[in-house]
Amino acid sequence: MQVMEELDEIRTRLLAIVRAHPESVREATRAPGGGWTPTQVLQHLYLVEALMLAGLEAQPTGSADRSAGQPAGGSENRPASRGTRSLRHRLGGLAVHLVFRLGLRVRMPTHRVNPEPPLPFSEVEERWVPVARKLRSRLEEARVSAPGAPVMRHPVSGPLDPDEAASFLLKHMRHHEAQLQRILVPARTTAFQPANPTPSERGERESPPTA
Repeated sequence: MQVMEELDEIRTRLLAIVRAHPESVREATRAPGGGWTPTQVLQHLYLVEALMLAGLEAQPTGSADRSAGQPAGGSENRPASRGTRSLRHRLGGLAVHLVFRLGLRVRMPTHRVNPEPPLPFSEVEERWVPVARKLRSRLEEARVSAPGAPVMRHPVSGPLDPDEAASFLLKHMRHHEAQLQRILVPARTTAFQPANPTPSERGERESPPTA
């Protein structure tokens, strides 16, 4: 899937960008204005992919009844077929598209992808890479076994088939790539609060050594 190749490229690039910054930025726990730190942006992207993978793995391989992040079993948790997609979900899909297209800030549709508490950068990277690899494999399997069948249910836009799920991930990652670029404007990076700031990082004078 070409979309998955692009996702891999962007993911690698984002990790490299944050990794290249000083530890005070990379491991910050608070950002200026109360927004997310660079690593929290990556943590959110990881959580979205992990949630989608959990939904895919909750059902047997080849099943069309997959609902990302939802427990298996009840019909209320099963994605509706693409042919019966509701007007509400069609409008929701348009709204999600506009949010990504215009770069709008909106409330997260589920707390399960909220990057709190913040994880260290190394832990985000360690978790995200294998999850992304498994997710790509499962989406590619679903695309072959049941190409038009829903594999996840988005809280706003409803059931998505494998291609739509991959497209959503790509638009979502591009959206947050732009956010990360804004956060990492050089003039702003000095305002991040590191997890364990030194006196100089807090703007304090170092204490002279004692005899």
